[in-house]
Amino acid sequence: MELGIDGTHHSLRRGAANDSQRQGFSKEEIKARGRWRSDAGLERYFVDTPDAQGVTGGAETEEIEGPPVLVRQAE
Repeated sequence: MELGIDGTHHSLRRGAANDSQRQGFSKEEIKARGRWRSDAGLERYFVDTPDAQGVTGGAETEEIEGPPVLVRQAE
């Protein structure tokens, strides 16, 4: 079945890692959830995010958000 979507399972991992980071999860929490063994392995998934590139902007630069991938539970 062809869905017309280009990507790999790494696209899903990248999206989940970046969504988790935006939601305030620590890098250690993201690393555990994504089963990354090293910080360097995880960092590769953040390289194309605006935060990783040092880009910040106001509401006019925000993208429309999709459904959340992971939601932080209150402790």
